[in-house]
Amino acid sequence: MTPSSHVPLEKSVQRYAEGRNALVQMPEITKLAGSRVCVVGSTGQIGSVLIQILREANATVLADNPIHLCGVARTAPPGPSDTAYDFIAASVADPEAVTALPDFDYVIYVAGTASDYLHRRQETIATQVVGLEAFLTRYAGCKSFVFISSTRVYGRISDGSPITEQALACVPPMHTDNVYDSAKRLGESLCLWHARFGTTPATVARLSNIYGAGESQRSETAISDFARQAEQTGCIALKGHPDSTRNWTCVLDIAQGILRVLLRGRAGEAYNIGSDEHLSSRQLAEMVAAAFPDPVSVQPPVQPTPLSLQTISIEKARQELDFRPVFTFGSLAPLVVAQTRRNNP
Repeated sequence: MTPSSHVPLEKSVQRYAEGRNALVQMPEITKLAGSRVCVVGSTGQIGSVLIQILREANATVLADNPIHLCGVARTAPPGPSDTAYDFIAASVADPEAVTALPDFDYVIYVAGTASDYLHRRQETIATQVVGLEAFLTRYAGCKSFVFISSTRVYGRISDGSPITEQALACVPPMHTDNVYDSAKRLGESLCLWHARFGTTPATVARLSNIYGAGESQRSETAISDFARQAEQTGCIALKGHPDSTRNWTCVLDIAQGILRVLLRGRAGEAYNIGSDEHLSSRQLAEMVAAAFPDPVSVQPPVQPTPLSLQTISIEKARQELDFRPVFTFGSLAPLVVAQTRRNNP
């Protein structure tokens, strides 16, 4: 594996920009020409990237027949108003606000909490269950509806065997993880009900751990934790087991996968949208450390937890959707760490 220290920051910036430009040229995006597309949760990490890609498509490949693009979130993004797309400030948990929204042909539902769900329990339930049901009902008859779920729905499967979409969840009935994980499972079941018994062609995209650059808001992830430790102490102290692995995927590859699910996915089906890159905690920390100009040490945990090996299979998305993730964390680590340091001082 190529150490991130061997990749200059300028090269990472160029690679990321080239990757975003490639997404704008996707055949799936041309199929959205002239249609009405809504990104629900448009100010979050994934939603903002989707908005950027579709805006750039409108200015280039779709200039003659642009997408009627709309973003929905509780509060407007920072900075001056953007006239390149419509923004509607609304809470997904407000039934009157959802009913008042205009009609859309395509809906990408990426609203919700992430790593801070234990501190935002009510919001997690409101977005992943109450709000989702309201949107599924409101947009019955649309052309396609994608719900952004998580590979955490599988629970604590950790033996290293590839986790496919048909895997049974291994779930302790009473655990604080279920505040988030079970909310996602219930959300997926609502999508299945509407696809089978209603008229909303809902599909599910299950995402794993995400990294990216250019996002405007703060995020709390393993990467931001490692970067903060490195900056403040010159040392990254690992927690858990240093060889435990997780799937890590660039947000641009996530955007590619979501757009393919939107245009190619089968209603009532779920697709793992991840990468072929499974990094251990030690590998991730070493890549973050190498992105700093001064030496940063990586220390093993004082009390390591049991080894956990989670391997996500993306073969279904590869075969059915032609999903092809292209990024590795090492190639983008300098840019990701630089952006993370700015967003998480």
